[in-house]
Amino acid sequence: ADSAWKTKKEHVDLVPTFRPTDGAPGAPTAGGAGTQEERPPTLGDLKDEAGAEFVGTFLLCFTIACAAGQGQPLAGVAIGITLTCVVYGMGHLSGAHVNPAVTLAVAIRGKISALEAGVYVACQLLGAFAAAGVASTLAPDFKPGGGEIG
Repeated sequence: ADSAWKTKKEHVDLVPTFRPTDGAPGAPTAGGAGTQEERPPTLGDLKDEAGAEFVGTFLLCFTIACAAGQGQPLAGVAIGITLTCVVYGMGHLSGAHVNPAVTLAVAIRGKISALEAGVYVACQLLGAFAAAGVASTLAPDFKPGGGEIG
């Protein structure tokens, strides 16, 4: 059974809206049949994606600060596991860019709108700064760049 909805994977730059073909306005039709009208995303549409980018970037930056920043010998493994969890856990929402450079590349390719890119980058920066603040609060003697990696 085909659905009138497209998934995020199939369509990332426009948000679908459902328009029933018959019945009361706004009510789904029998069997879910309807037409699909595409419109650009609004800020309200990006709540989940923005939250995923914030949390994903926070987790990654916090892991980097706590593991690599402290000179832990298996920091790369911790960072890799964290990134894997973020991608699998939040990738279906926003693509789990967790990096402004990745978001910029995806925007240049035209896979996300300028509004989405701006929201993603803002949330990534906020997540990174929040992670740095939490890491420095939990470890006040932390000296960035003081630990050796590898």
